[in-house]
Amino acid sequence: MYTCSNPYRPFYLPWNATDKMIRESPFDPNVKTIFLIHGFTDKYDEMNWMGDLKDHILRLSTRVDLKDDHCDKNVIGVDWSKGAKTSFYAQAVANTQIVGAIVARFIKQLIQLNRNILTPDDFAVLGHSLGAQTAGFVGTHFKQEKIRTIIGLDPAGPAFSDIPETHRLDPSDAKLVVSVHTNGGEVLGDHFGIADPSGHYAFFPNGGDDQPGCEKTRAVTNVLLKGISTGISDTIVCSHRRAYRLVQVNETLLTTAHSIGYRCPSYEDFKQGKCGTCGDLDHDRNDECKPFGNWYTWWLEQLPSPNWTKPIKYFIDTTDEKPYTLFHHQIKVQTKRNIDSFKGYIKITFFGELRDSDQIKIEPGTIEGNSTYTYLLKTPKDLGRIPKALVRVGQPKLIKAAGAFGAANTDDETTNPLNVIDNIKVHFMSHEHVE
Repeated sequence: MYTCSNPYRPFYLPWNATDKMIRESPFDPNVKTIFLIHGFTDKYDEMNWMGDLKDHILRLSTRVDLKDDHCDKNVIGVDWSKGAKTSFYAQAVANTQIVGAIVARFIKQLIQLNRNILTPDDFAVLGHSLGAQTAGFVGTHFKQEKIRTIIGLDPAGPAFSDIPETHRLDPSDAKLVVSVHTNGGEVLGDHFGIADPSGHYAFFPNGGDDQPGCEKTRAVTNVLLKGISTGISDTIVCSHRRAYRLVQVNETLLTTAHSIGYRCPSYEDFKQGKCGTCGDLDHDRNDECKPFGNWYTWWLEQLPSPNWTKPIKYFIDTTDEKPYTLFHHQIKVQTKRNIDSFKGYIKITFFGELRDSDQIKIEPGTIEGNSTYTYLLKTPKDLGRIPKALVRVGQPKLIKAAGAFGAANTDDETTNPLNVIDNIKVHFMSHEHVE
């Protein structure tokens, strides 16, 4: 147990802690409490990701009456390593239900000891992998009033795919369930997370599958830098572990962007720039986009919107290192109404007030009149406001060559863009208040 009075030296409590032990602990019933639960073969360690995340949470402040260097959370790390470190994955899966029941009983014990102060609404549970599924089992033990928030980080897929929702993390487990999927699949050893959305709101960074920087070709480098055991382990589960690394970043201290996830039918549509607007409502009432961040402040105060009916998938792309942020721009090119269709492409270089973009190429195949073509422009740094752009419209041509060389392809970029393009709209997607 870590609190504002003991952010570094833990107060240890056994799984069957007595009321007397809890009363003697530094637990503060006047602030929210977050439980952290690890996954398969893992443990709580001050020096691993759980300790890092605990430090991150306790450094944050959400109450305006507190100083910036203060905290307003209790953080309880659940160490079930004796049940998670087993060579039989199926046994660890079975143990998640037991751990879930123990954590739920402990929360109820805290509420009972502080019955005039605490309710289930004052608790959040965050878990990674099997820990995320365990968080779901914690939630199932609250029938009359659910706990406020569950955050599932790449919830485990093997043994939890294609089974009823009652046996895995799902939106009914808390008032609000948010999930982050970074390695979705069903086969242990290939993909370690579940492919289906587990929360009311489910984020799929980079498509929710393989993450940037986690290519298998990096195995040799990892082994050389970290040794055989750690190097191979980091390579195999790199994408799976990215989930908890993505939620350890205070983005506002490292970049001017605010990462936003966008609702989209598929990742392919998102990559093509087809989904990039939020609508007119604030994030708490608008399901078209949601902040990919503010996990221990904004999200802990949220509930599903009145219009929510089923799990919603959000997409966002990231880099391979902190702060993981990319500046997203949705590009919309509208062609003139009365032009003849032709096979071609559109090249654009954007000139921002801060920086210029690399040239992008939109290749729809056939360019038609009165049509809109989209593109997702991603940059590692802010371009600033974009007042102008250089546009080229090209058509591939086949040129016959003399002798035995036959024919060759070349591009004709002599078409005047003003004769083809009516307007170009640039929508900045990486802002806390998206218009």
